[in-house]
Amino acid sequence: MPCLNQTAQTGNSPMSDFSDQRAELANRIGTLAELVSPDILQPADLFFDLAGEDIGRRLMLTNGPDGTTYCLRPDFTLPIAAQYLAGDAVGLSKNYGYLGPVFRQRDYGPFEFDQAGLEFLAPKDSDKTFSEVMHFAIEASALYGETAPRLHLGAVDLFETLLAKIDLPDVWRPRVRDRFGHDAAMGRLLDRLAVPEQFDGANDLPSDDAELTKKVAAEMDAAGLSPYSGRQAEEIVARYREKQMLAQAAVSPKTVRILREFLSIAGPASEQAFRVAGLAKKVGIDLDEPLEKLMTRLTELKATAPAQAQSMLHVGQQVVFSVQGLADQTFNGQINRVNPVADMMSRTLTFYARVDNPNNVLRAGLFAEGVYNNQSFFHNYTATVLTAPAFEPLSESKTLFQENFRAHNYLAVGLKNIFQITKNMQFRVEGYLFQPHQNILQNANKEAYYGKVWDEGHIIYSSSLVYKTPLGPIALNANYYEQFEDHWSFMFHFGYILFKKKSLE
Repeated sequence: MPCLNQTAQTGNSPMSDFSDQRAELANRIGTLAELVSPDILQPADLFFDLAGEDIGRRLMLTNGPDGTTYCLRPDFTLPIAAQYLAGDAVGLSKNYGYLGPVFRQRDYGPFEFDQAGLEFLAPKDSDKTFSEVMHFAIEASALYGETAPRLHLGAVDLFETLLAKIDLPDVWRPRVRDRFGHDAAMGRLLDRLAVPEQFDGANDLPSDDAELTKKVAAEMDAAGLSPYSGRQAEEIVARYREKQMLAQAAVSPKTVRILREFLSIAGPASEQAFRVAGLAKKVGIDLDEPLEKLMTRLTELKATAPAQAQSMLHVGQQVVFSVQGLADQTFNGQINRVNPVADMMSRTLTFYARVDNPNNVLRAGLFAEGVYNNQSFFHNYTATVLTAPAFEPLSESKTLFQENFRAHNYLAVGLKNIFQITKNMQFRVEGYLFQPHQNILQNANKEAYYGKVWDEGHIIYSSSLVYKTPLGPIALNANYYEQFEDHWSFMFHFGYILFKKKSLE
């Protein structure tokens, strides 16, 4: 059953220091879904069987009078899904939201903390739902001051397609599938597949399950074991037969290597998609359909418009645009979010549009940006250039004042390639063309005026070697800026370059 989930967690519970944000978060959840609150006391078996070992070992357990094991609710997803499956709405599209305490043993932080999220069950339009969930996650993070959150995407359909295509015995497929997203458990399973356990079954046991069940029940009774205090004879027989089947279903070393390589792919989502495509081509597996679906979801247009146009921009509005280099084609999109605050310096408003990408023409790694601005000249050239929109594709370029890469209206295109040398080392090559509609020039009186239309473009090149460490990246960069005072710049740094907001923001 299709299900999309995004969870936002806070480190303290309750959110007493963020009462206003909590109220706003509950309001936003309520506009997207039905707010629900499953019982705090949940049957522990639900989580032991389905949530994986990572959650299982963190449960806070208690026993009922009848011996049933319960746990304090560690998560909302499973109780909501179980409630949905037990009701009359199975197969119908339902949107559920939640905001409340969960309880989980952790290595750091309180054991009780608030969790907020959305569960879209059997959505009619999975792409639209994906977009809604992503934007909810971004907006929820922004409520608590996190303006650049890292979002983890789970492409379960892509992994399921891989499992269906590789040479993997059917008895192993659900076991591998259930451990997707649980790195430690998946690692142990792959180690087991690489070096299969030896199974020494007794030859004198009945081959018929009914006879074997009677034999096990008799031996349990002779040993004084109650069938109600532990596993019953039927469960023991089922587990025994399962171990027999697993031992007989050997997995080839090639399949284990493919799974390990797929699961080792890390980095930005668009980069991962290209690496998965490369792996699929190398091993001869067709993953085009789920990859195209993923790339479509990741394709989003970021653009700006004059602040005066705010009243004309709205979610759902259709947009049409073209990309330099594909001049004979136009692309359609639909606005899915608009920044509510304009940039005070450039007097522009940023909006984002979900893009239709037929035949996957637009690919991750391609870059296109366009800016339209109706800002007029200031009294002098310097003030005019300072307030003009700037093209800053590199982290270093945000630290430089480059007059040649500022204009009231411009188009910019580029290409970024990332080559994965090892799991933690990358080599990146980038190139960008900045084409102003009209360059801002300076006359003898230090006043600004426009140059010729589409007269002169400027180029930026960059290459970098990046090594990821647990404390942050170590990088060596070489950057080239055309028509800048110093064309080349070299930088070696450890960590990230952080930027504060501009004084007028």
